Amino acid sequence: MGISNSLGSNVFDILLCLGLPWFIKATFYPAVPGDNVVYINSQGITYSSISLLSTLVLLYVTLAINKFKLDWKVGTACLIIYAFFLTFATLLELNVFFIVNLPTCQTAVG
Repeated sequence: MGISNSLGSNVFDILLCLGLPWFIKATFYPAVPGDNVVYINSQGITYSSISLLSTLVLLYVTLAINKFKLDWKVGTACLIIYAFFLTFATLLELNVFFIVNLPTCQTAVG
């Protein structure tokens, strides 16, 4: 059930939870009339989406290698994949690899 939930959740997040709000915003509430583009304030979304999709691929590869049997090896692989994903996503949003998010505010000196 957990594996099915993770597969369904990732697909749901990528396709519906990102796609539907962007579709509504671009179609019904464009910032400039006739300009149906939604601007995102994060350059890291591409890398996050790719890493999320790659975790899904790694899960399928892990299941195929284990002949689609769920046991402790698949559970351990899922935990390791998830830990790498969380670490990568956190470090990416913190601008460790390169600048993807500009600072939201500056501290006052004085």
